[in-house]
This record gives sequence, C-alpha cells and structure tokens, in this order.
Amino acid sequence: MATGGETTLRAGLTSYVGRTAESGEIRRLLGTARLVTLTGPGGVGKTRLAAQVATTVSRAFTDGVVDVALAEVRDARLLTGLLAHRLGLYDQSNQSRVDAVLDHLREQRVLLVLDNCEHLVDGCAELVSTLLRWCPHLVVLTTSRRSLGVAGEHVLTVPPLTLPPDDLPSPGDLLAYDAVRLFVERARSMCSSFRLTSDNGQDVVRVCRQVDGLPLAVELAAARIRALSPRQIADRLDDRLALLSTGEHGVPDRQRSLRATVDWSFALCTEVERAVWSRCSVFAGSFDLAGAEYVCAGEGVRRGEVLAAVDSLIDMSVLLREESGPTVRYRMLEVLRDYGHERLVDRGEEVVLARRHRDYYDQLTENADNEWFGPRQLEWMDRLRAEHANLRVALAWSLRAPGEASAALRIATRVFEYWAMRGSAREGRDWIDRALAAVPDETEGRAIALSMSALCALVHSDLPLARARLDEADRLDDPEAHAQLTYVRSFAAMMSIEPAVELAAEAVRAFAAKAASGGRCIRCSSRASRWPTGEIWRPRGRCCAGCCRYPRTRAKATTARWPCSGSVSSRCGSATWASPRRRWSRHFGSICVPGTGWPPPTGSTGSPGSPPGRASTNGPRRCSASRRPCGNAAARSRMSRCRSRTGCSSMPPATRCGPSGSSGPSPRAGRRRRRTWPCARMTAVPPGHHRPASRCPR
Repeated sequence: MATGGETTLRAGLTSYVGRTAESGEIRRLLGTARLVTLTGPGGVGKTRLAAQVATTVSRAFTDGVVDVALAEVRDARLLTGLLAHRLGLYDQSNQSRVDAVLDHLREQRVLLVLDNCEHLVDGCAELVSTLLRWCPHLVVLTTSRRSLGVAGEHVLTVPPLTLPPDDLPSPGDLLAYDAVRLFVERARSMCSSFRLTSDNGQDVVRVCRQVDGLPLAVELAAARIRALSPRQIADRLDDRLALLSTGEHGVPDRQRSLRATVDWSFALCTEVERAVWSRCSVFAGSFDLAGAEYVCAGEGVRRGEVLAAVDSLIDMSVLLREESGPTVRYRMLEVLRDYGHERLVDRGEEVVLARRHRDYYDQLTENADNEWFGPRQLEWMDRLRAEHANLRVALAWSLRAPGEASAALRIATRVFEYWAMRGSAREGRDWIDRALAAVPDETEGRAIALSMSALCALVHSDLPLARARLDEADRLDDPEAHAQLTYVRSFAAMMSIEPAVELAAEAVRAFAAKAASGGRCIRCSSRASRWPTGEIWRPRGRCCAGCCRYPRTRAKATTARWPCSGSVSSRCGSATWASPRRRWSRHFGSICVPGTGWPPPTGSTGSPGSPPGRASTNGPRRCSASRRPCGNAAARSRMSRCRSRTGCSSMPPATRCGPSGSSGPSPRAGRRRRRTWPCARMTAVPPGHHRPASRCPR
C-alpha cells in the first residue's frame, strides 16, 4: 500500500545503463502533465526506463509510488481489482472496486505506474480516464506499444540506445555510447575475463548496429559471449538478418532486427531447449521448477532434461531467475514469451500444453485444499499468491475451452479461502459465478460452489443473493454439501440477527461426521484408517492417531474417547488441565459438544488433558454446588455442570443439577452466596464460541 511515501516498485536484477536524456525529459513531463505514456517496440526498454524514473522522482510524491504490472492480466475486468490489491484495499464490503479505489486516491498525491498496457488498451484508457477525472492529485505513467488515446496524454517515444558513428573512436571512447556499454557490462557478467579492446571493439560495434541498439537484443547477443567471440556473434547475426529480410519484407527494420536476434537465439538452442522455451510460454508471470517439469515433460522431452534446459535458458537470458523464499522461480520477458507462443502454435501443441498447464494447477489446488486446515496453511498462502497469475490463466482457459468449465468450477471452489484471505473475495465470486453459468445443473460439486458463492455474497452484505444461492443448492439435494450449506446458513442467520446457534452446532456435527467417514490427515496427508475419536473443530481435516502431537493424548485416543482437535495452537486433548481444581481453559478448541464421546468410558478417572493417574475433583461430572457426582444423566451426557453456588431449585426437574439430582439448595450454599452464578447448560456451539446455548432462569 502506497502511503506515507512508500513505493511498490520492483527492484531490477541487473544494472541500469544509459538513458540520461530520456530520463530527464520524462521527469520534466511528470512535473507538468498528469498522464505520460512511454511508447516503443518490444524490447526497447520501456519498463526499465519507467521504473528508473519512478524511483528518482518518488520523493516528489508524498503518498508514494504504485507500480502495477499488467503483463500477467489477460482480462480487462481484472484491472481495477489488481490496482486495488496493489493499493492494499481488501474486498470486504459491497462497495464496487472502482469506488473503493477512487475514495482511496481522491486526496492523495501518488504516482501510478501502469506497465505493459498494449494488450488492454481500451480497459486501461477507461480506467485512467476515470482516475484522472476524480483524483486531482494523481499522476499516471504508462508504458505501451501504442498510446492510450486519453485526453491530456503526453506521448514520449523511447528510442534505442545510442550507437557509435561510422568513424570508430578508441575503445575507451566507445564506452560513452549506451549500446556498447550495455553489451560490455552484460558480457562481463557472463564471462568475467571479457574486456573491450582494439581487436574486438569493431566487432562489438557491429553487433550493436545489427540489432539497432535494442537493449533486449543486445543482452541476448551478449549472453553468448561464453561460447562465441564478438566476431562470431556478428557473423551469425548477419546470416539471420539476410534470411529474415528475404521472408518478411513488410516488417519494420527495428522489429526485424529484434526478430532476427530472437530467431538466432532460438536456433542456437538444442531441440530440448527449444521445446522447453516454447512450452514455458504457457505460464503467466513466474513459475517454479515443479511446474516446468510437469508442463514441459513429454513428447520428446524427458522429465530429467527439463532442469538442464532451464539452466541453459537462464544462461542465455531467456529466463530470469527470481528468489522467492525457499523456492527459486523463473520469469520470461513478454517479447520472448510471445515468440515462444508462436513456436508453440507452429508445432500444433497449443491446446495440449494449455490443458496440461490447467491440469497442473488443478492438482495444485487439490493439494492446497487437502492441506489448507493444517500447519502448512501459511506456506500454501504464499504459494498461491505466487501462482495467482497462473490460476487466472488456467481458469480463463477452462471457461473458454468447450467441455472444460467443470475444472474451472473445481479450481475456483477449492481456493475460496485464499481468495477471501487475500482480500479478493469479489474476484473469487466472479470466477465461481462464471463457472456456475457454464456448467450444467447436474455437475458434481455444483452445490458446494453455490454455497461458496453465497458465502462471498454474505461477505459483501448481499443477503438476498446469498439466500437465493442457498435455496438453489438445497434443491440439488447433494449430501456432500450438507455440512457446508448448514455452515453458510448459520452465517446468514447470524448476519440477519436470527438464531444461529443450532445451525452452527448442526454444521459442526456434520463436518465431524464427514471427517470421521474418511479423509486425509492434516499432518501426514495420508488416508487414515484410524482417527482419534472425538469432535473435529476444523471443517476439512484432523490428525490421524499416528500423528497426534502429544503422546499422552495419542495413547488416550486409542483407549478412551477423548476429544482431539489437532490444533496447532492448543493441545490435542481439546483442553489444557492446569490443576485438579481449575475449570477448563477457554481458548479455541477447548469446548466439547454432543457426539464427542463424553463422558469418558466407565472406569476412567481423569479429565481430558489431565496428568495420568490424577483424578479431577472439579471435573464436568461433578456438580459445583455439592462437589458430588451429578445425578442428572442428561446433564452429564452434555457436559453440563451447575455454576450456581446456591443450587438450581428454580430450574425444572428435568434439567435440575443438584446433589444427586435433588431440587433443593445445596447444603453448602450458604458459604458461597457471594459467588452466585447462573447455571449454564452447555450444548453444541460452533468452534471458537463459548457462550452457552441456554442459561438457568436464576
């Protein structure tokens, strides 16, 4: 979020060379105009120039600089949501994203950088026009291969890097020209022994001229310095340019030179490297090695060859390496991605690779769903955040391709918690609604998807739509969705200020029964045949008996019916028994509900979580008024204890909890008049809630 002078600019991985005159002109325009667009062909360096200028002028914008990369977005409907996310505006109300962004930026002096607008020109033009109209202190800097066409736009064409004249100066003077200096710096980063001398200076200039000083083409050529000399590079580029000029007469010279450079780099790759290059073009944004191996392996490429090919493509500057926590990720420049996609289409593998890409993220979201309610939740949150652009591509392709919408429904439904926690509930709701509209009514998982859509509507305070979605799901009569539907209905009732405790209790029992009938352990992710008997507080997971964290509880789980929450924040015994005379601790996961197996088996003397061999004198089976076992069987089965120090004489006989079930006051009532508590008869409550369902009238 860009407040207080904070910036969200991406740091460059390599040094920045040249562009002194262009940087000064852009800074001057930003001081007088509110919309500046940098145009030019692909590979000319628009993105790096915009980032460099934004960094130098950030102090002039008191509320910071916000950088929004649009290359990963293929749908104009996601533009406003992406901008809201970069601003730190989370989707938690029924307010539209545009209104939220306008309210946030209305009084702020912010520099907004929109990078790579060429594939979303119409959507970007509409968004920028709206922002400039209602936010008087906002300044926008965009990069695109063509202008936006918005009133008040100042267009600056980014030229290639400067080249030496025909009469070659000395090697020392050559470094004053940006194209030569860029080649030398990138060549030295690949081969530290490289030096610009009088022998190779002419060949370096020849290479820079052949690629018209385009920074991307210069970097691709310099990446070959470890295997070829500057003269060999220049000779091969001559051959490629001659071949290209005979086949594409209508292509401008500058684009032809870039095309020749990319073609030449592609031709120097091995067959496996070419296949990996073209197949990696299906990814959006960044990707990791596991994704590359899944998508690229097959049809002539073995899985073990993918890593070597990725390493070679990094050496050739085709892939960029990014550090992302414990995992390395890779990114491809848009020009090279477009080229790889062309090669993929030429080979007739576009549909096959798009489906394989979708299948990988279908499997990834299934794994995330199975392990979400467990100790790896934060890890999965980071993983899904890094894969957000690829999830969008997989969802969009599944909705476009005939007969593939059911996969989009599965993917969007599984990661609903991620959408909500990320503050993108509206985007998740949009994907789910689009998938629901594209699949037939009898599609498996439709009822659960309707419940997720209803939950999103509740997050946005749209109760009528939520109830309509729930009614539609009820008509499908899907037993697998009963627990989820009951939970969402309890949430809707709570928001409507209606009784919701019984619905929440039913949802807890339904989730428990569903988990007890089978599922994966949240720790070892295996299908467990034996579970610790007890209530399940997480809707979708529990610890198997072999993975219980506490040996004492694990032992009891096999011999007695002790509740086990498997919670990271609390013991598996469902409560922490601090001392024999203290009541249950009231943290999350410490309340038992009907159906959990209470009371313990006959002969058991302790309380859940109490030390072995130590009997509790103040456990739930004893009346607090008499300190004797409670005579009310119904109260015992519900873990009820009398909290009235004067007895329960005002309660009906069926629910009375006195000495041996008697209705009279406790013999010790006179000693405890200063602590008169009403009787709280514990019943089923949802996780994290400790308020009793009913209380003694007294």
